[in-house]
Amino acid sequence: MKRFYSVTILAFLLFVLCLPCSGAPELQRGVIKVHVKKLQSEKGQVILSLFNSPDGFPGKGEKAFMKAQTSVIKDGAADVTFVNVPYGTYAVGVLHDENSNGRMDKKYIFIPAEGVGTSRDAKSTMGPPKYKDAQFELNTPAIELTVNMNYM
Repeated sequence: MKRFYSVTILAFLLFVLCLPCSGAPELQRGVIKVHVKKLQSEKGQVILSLFNSPDGFPGKGEKAFMKAQTSVIKDGAADVTFVNVPYGTYAVGVLHDENSNGRMDKKYIFIPAEGVGTSRDAKSTMGPPKYKDAQFELNTPAIELTVNMNYM
């Protein structure tokens, strides 16, 4: 009888201890569809960088959480979709890379020579827009954003 209780208690303890391991909730994920508007030409490509922190936002795509590009620009617009994105806080930086060289060209050292934009159409004041002004929440299965391009 003692052995029966020992085995039962051991089985119960293993069950309780393994519950958190097997039943861990999966991260919720969603889709972010970005409509880019006011592109001044159909040349080149549109590069979008999805950031989950202020580090590198908006112009350092190599620090982005996700990056996407499209070569389809039609009637001054382009659409890009980020899929399988964990719920959280994000901001989008957009570059109209008209000469398809993969980087933002500048004039006068720091002024963009190509079109740029950010989520929530965050404004720049004495430098690029701030992450906090462009951030949005992904907390539903799908959201859509519109980014209007700016040319200096």
